[in-house]
Amino acid sequence: MKKTFMVLAMGLVFFTSLLLLKTTTSSQETISQEYVQGEVLVKFKPKAGKQAAIAVLDVIKPRVVNYLGQ
Repeated sequence: MKKTFMVLAMGLVFFTSLLLLKTTTSSQETISQEYVQGEVLVKFKPKAGKQAAIAVLDVIKPRVVNYLGQ
């Protein structure tokens, strides 16, 4: 009887996990709604410094749409 209960409990946990993993979260929906094809958001680490960020951008020559931050 104890083994049967454990098997049923494990099965219930397994199927509940599958259902929870299959549902989309609101953050996933937001990401897909905010996606703009052909655009990339780049963030440099603070310790990289402004001059290093400018040097990288000079090399790859991107078309900058907007600066976010300072």
